[in-house]
Amino acid sequence: MEKRVLEQLNQCTGCGACFASCPCGAVSVREDPEQRYGYTAWIDTEKCVECGRCLQICPAASEKTNSNTDSPQCYAVYAEEEILRKSASGGAFSMLADAVLARDGIVIGAAYNEDFRVVHIAVEKRADLDRIRRSKYVQSNVLDAYRIINDTPEEREILFVGTPCQVAGIRSVFSDRHKLYCVDLYCGHTPSFHLFRQYLEEKADPESILSYDFRTKGEGWKSEIAEIKLKDGSRILCHTEDDDYQLCYHTRLMMREVCEHCRFAGRPRQGDLSIADYWWIEESYPELKNDMGTSAVLVNNEKGEYLLKDIQSTAELCRKTELESMKKNRPEGVEAHPARDRFYRLLAEGQSFSKSAQSAFHRRYDIVLWGNWSEKNYGSELTYYALFQVLRAE
Repeated sequence: MEKRVLEQLNQCTGCGACFASCPCGAVSVREDPEQRYGYTAWIDTEKCVECGRCLQICPAASEKTNSNTDSPQCYAVYAEEEILRKSASGGAFSMLADAVLARDGIVIGAAYNEDFRVVHIAVEKRADLDRIRRSKYVQSNVLDAYRIINDTPEEREILFVGTPCQVAGIRSVFSDRHKLYCVDLYCGHTPSFHLFRQYLEEKADPESILSYDFRTKGEGWKSEIAEIKLKDGSRILCHTEDDDYQLCYHTRLMMREVCEHCRFAGRPRQGDLSIADYWWIEESYPELKNDMGTSAVLVNNEKGEYLLKDIQSTAELCRKTELESMKKNRPEGVEAHPARDRFYRLLAEGQSFSKSAQSAFHRRYDIVLWGNWSEKNYGSELTYYALFQVLRAE
């Protein structure tokens, strides 16, 4: 028999801390249809010894000490052109990763596997760094990161990069690891792989896809242009106005409830450093905007100050700015699109990803039931309600 680690729906972020900490191997993490197919932790009750370790370590179940400052120093950063063109934003991550690898450290970040599922992997060579560059608007399976960190000698530097909830899980498990450095990304939300795969199957034969880049820079630094490269050499550009996944992501039509009510999106931040696209920087510092991308880097503690030196020594630009200039970046309490529930209901009813997205976003319906009651008539109202339920069931 199984039960969720967190019994209340839409609390579990799938960070994997409980999985990594269970002394008897009773915890698994898998996609959960009742939580929009996001990763959720489950307990095998036959293996469980009820030690309570899973709830003690879970960042979502209990308040964890966070000594990071709630007024971090903020920097505008961009790399030299070669790195900038390979990066989703200003290349801050690439410079950090390069420095850690140069010290014989390892870097753990999100990569696609062979079926375009997003998983956290370890990189030990600069030649492999491209696998974990650039944004991926899909929830990552982070479980392997715990094994990698556990198996790495403590004297070796590790740079872990992930969403704030993932960083919270890593920090909870490895709180005493001095040479583990964590970078959290300003995260909009993380749709499930289940949705991404369904979209891909409608967009093109997944077997024909060579690569998927959510943030191509063919038209400069923009958030809403993806590029699919096919094995035959052709490519498909995907804009918000003509691509259903871009539409759903950027309008928050498929935002999961756990992301909507994220407790890790605010300050203090979870990582030693935080990295974001420095959107709207031109409103405060027009001279610091680079048409190929500018990163915002927040220094949250002394470890972050140590990492910042790596950027300062190699960046084309690393300029201190006012934190207030980032106020439009993802704050706490961002609401999902009001048609989110209808989008998921249409998917559950067997509609295609495309039709579900278009119908929900544009408020398209196959049937309109119109009733007009000029005075109270409960029999008429009940008749219309019954008809509505019949039509909905069809």
